[in-house]
Amino acid sequence: MTEWPTQSGVRSFFGEPGSPQATAGMVDLAYPMKIAWDKSQIIRRFRCHAKVEKALEALPAGCGPARPPAIAYRQRRRQRAPLP
Repeated sequence: MTEWPTQSGVRSFFGEPGSPQATAGMVDLAYPMKIAWDKSQIIRRFRCHAKVEKALEALPAGCGPARPPAIAYRQRRRQRAPLP
């Protein structure tokens, strides 16, 4: 398990900002996600610092949105039997 630094030790732990290690990690997401500042853009993976890659990959897939994506909800609603 990684021992994360306190604020004063961040630079010595992660290195200089913008270093090659800062974008060396790649995390595949459990489901597509929309970018907060551009909802039309969807990502399936993202780059991160090499030292946090394994920690992010270890997060359970259930750490996603609090509700299912809208398309899954619409499909589920259509499958319900009509009320008598």
